[in-house]
Amino acid sequence: MILRKLTAAVFLCCGLIAPANGATTTPKHIKMPSPLADKAAAFIRGLYAEFDRISNRTTDTKELHTAIARQMDTFMDYREMAVRILGKERWSKLSKSQHQEFQHLLSALVHKTYVQRFRPGHKFTISYDEQVRVLKDGRTQVRTTIDFERASVNAYYSMRFNNVGWSIYDIIVDEVSQVQIYRR
Repeated sequence: MILRKLTAAVFLCCGLIAPANGATTTPKHIKMPSPLADKAAAFIRGLYAEFDRISNRTTDTKELHTAIARQMDTFMDYREMAVRILGKERWSKLSKSQHQEFQHLLSALVHKTYVQRFRPGHKFTISYDEQVRVLKDGRTQVRTTIDFERASVNAYYSMRFNNVGWSIYDIIVDEVSQVQIYRR
C-alpha cells in the first residue's frame, strides 16, 4: 500500500499522471535534452570558440578588448536586460532617447565588467553542464564552469531565441545575477 502511494506520488510529481482533482502539474522547466536545449548549448560553445579565436589572434590588450566588446554586442540583448533591470512599468515611462541612452550606458557597464577579464594569450577551459534549463516560454539557461589560471567561476547564461537568433539577457556569475546587481 505504501509502495503504491509512493509510486503514484513519483508519477504525479513527474507529470506522468494527472492529479485526481483534475489540476495540471506541468513542470516550470525542462531538465532533459531537447532540440532547443541542444541549440542553446551549441550557441554558448560557439561564443567561447570565437572568444578563444579572438584571444589567440592578437597580443595587444586594447585590440583584444575592442574585438571582444564588438563580439559581445552581437549576442547581448541590452534592451531586454534594461527592461528587466528597470521593470516594465518604469521602462515604459522613459522616452525613446532615454531608452537608447540607458542601453548605451548599460552596454558600457557590461563591457567593463566582462571584457577586462580577457588577456592576450591567457588560456581558459570551459566545461558545460549537460542539463540545460528550458522554461515553458522558451527562455533558456546554459550553465558553464570556466577555469583560468588559478581560478574557477560558474557562469550561467540566461537567454532567449528571437527573430535574430539567440540573445543573452542576464549572466549569472557564481550564483549572482548581473540583472539583480544592476537593479539594486
